Amino acid sequence: MNDIRLRKEKNCLNCGQEVTERFCSHCGQENIEPREGFWQLLVHFFNDFTHFDGKFFSTISILMLQPGKLTQDYIAGKRASYLNPIRMYLFISLTFFVVQYLLPPAEEKEERFGDKVMTKASVVSLLDSAISQLNKNINDSSPEINKILTEEKIVRLKKSRWLLQFDSTQLNKVLKNLPDSSYMVNGGLGSLNITPSSKNIPSHSTIDTLMNPSLYEYYQQQLPVEKRDGKFTHFIKKRTAELQEKYNGEEGKFSLDLEKKFSLYFPKLIFVSLPISAWMLLLLYRRRKKWWYTEHTILTIHLYCATFLIMLIQVLFSALLAAAHLPLLKTVVDNLFFFAILLYQFFTLYRFYQQSLGKTLLKTFLLLLLQAITIGFLIMIFLFISLASL
Repeated sequence: MNDIRLRKEKNCLNCGQEVTERFCSHCGQENIEPREGFWQLLVHFFNDFTHFDGKFFSTISILMLQPGKLTQDYIAGKRASYLNPIRMYLFISLTFFVVQYLLPPAEEKEERFGDKVMTKASVVSLLDSAISQLNKNINDSSPEINKILTEEKIVRLKKSRWLLQFDSTQLNKVLKNLPDSSYMVNGGLGSLNITPSSKNIPSHSTIDTLMNPSLYEYYQQQLPVEKRDGKFTHFIKKRTAELQEKYNGEEGKFSLDLEKKFSLYFPKLIFVSLPISAWMLLLLYRRRKKWWYTEHTILTIHLYCATFLIMLIQVLFSALLAAAHLPLLKTVVDNLFFFAILLYQFFTLYRFYQQSLGKTLLKTFLLLLLQAITIGFLIMIFLFISLASL
């Protein structure tokens, strides 16, 4: 630090005020020569990082070990030793989403049917084979009714494939609850029965959910006006159908693109839910007149930061246990971390608002319920935005 030269001039380069000492008394900037060498740049980076590092760990220790105390200290004016809540939220949430993105995907889910073990890949391959065979069955000499029925079956199989690609937990549902008996898997793995039959003609209520825009519009027009889908439902179904047609033959790419698009919006979804949660606290504790919306917001930010940290530890543990092929222990650990989040929220409200255990328990339950409803509603909105922007 001895090679850092002070300026002879006494005007602050940042704010223009007179500098009587090493640092400006108005803005705090050091009155040194503006041109820095590479070593000086590294020294400044190290000093800034260690300053942040020291504050970070002291803040985190209070946040995690003494729920509610950090908010009490911040509101009381004890702020120099702690990270700013917004900065801490941005840093922790960014770390969480980056780590979650970098971790390897979970192992593929398996389902056992008789003596056959079915995985997502094997079922997708099975559906692809059936779709390919059905496409071969369509030719110019086929009766018109057979063409229509075959096209409808193809659409149904594509819908099942898309569902499985988008959510692998639907494996069992896709296998056991395919649209009708003509798609049932024979003997566990077997092959799909793809022979059209008149008994498989779908009803209007079934057809209007199929991933085909022209069929959807046609059958909607056949329904009485009062039984047609509303504008929002109509847009969702038709847009999904258009995308399925756009990604024809590439259902995996469609689900992957939609998942990527939604994952980009997910941090924004959580951030949007934060001020709503603060408003919920204001509603639940409206009789506590000394707390304004700002204080509830600070507490909510600290709650979100702690939740992200607990979830960060959870995903790391889950990744280790998944790599060690310990699924039962992984499930137990995941449940324990979920329970830890609930306990942390309860003790935070109990310490900060200082109400009885019974009242705090009731309000914790109500807050969690309202948050779940809010997150579900926001997921629908951002999925809608994701679909619209593909």
